[in-house]
Amino acid sequence: MSKNREKNTQPGVRKNSISGQPSIVSAWKNTSTTNQETNMAGIQELIIQLKQTMENNFSQLSKEVQGVAKDVQTLSLEVYQLNKKTIQIEENMKKHSEELKEVKKKSEQLEYEVKQLKQNNEELLDRMAMTELRQKENSLRLRNVPENADKDLTKIITEVIADMLQQNIEEVEEQIEKI
Repeated sequence: MSKNREKNTQPGVRKNSISGQPSIVSAWKNTSTTNQETNMAGIQELIIQLKQTMENNFSQLSKEVQGVAKDVQTLSLEVYQLNKKTIQIEENMKKHSEELKEVKKKSEQLEYEVKQLKQNNEELLDRMAMTELRQKENSLRLRNVPENADKDLTKIITEVIADMLQQNIEEVEEQIEKI
């Protein structure tokens, strides 16, 4: 087999050991100088175009990254401001919650005081009514009994009642006091 390879091989051309194809270096050496120069100029032009394309792509990517960075910075600032506002709202809610608790406590206390005042008012009204009744106990209108500011009517009435009941005046006075 090695003889077949040697027969097909041109002088000065090395073949790739894996693929059996002539190597790029061998092919390059066998081409003419003009072809080599033309190929070299084409390769250089391709390299320049590739470099420009890469620079343009890099520039475009750089601008896009800067835009994204600005967007991220803006969003970061907005998130910071929202967090700050959220904390402030939570603090206000906590403060208002505590104030509400105090208001409820004061309201309950005032309701209790109002209830106590109503109860006291009823008691005072009852006392006033009883006092008025006690005052009116001794304020009976009797016909044919002269009204005179100088005389003690209670004494006069006690005497009349004692006379009518045929009892001692002292006994009638004791019974009136008990009432």
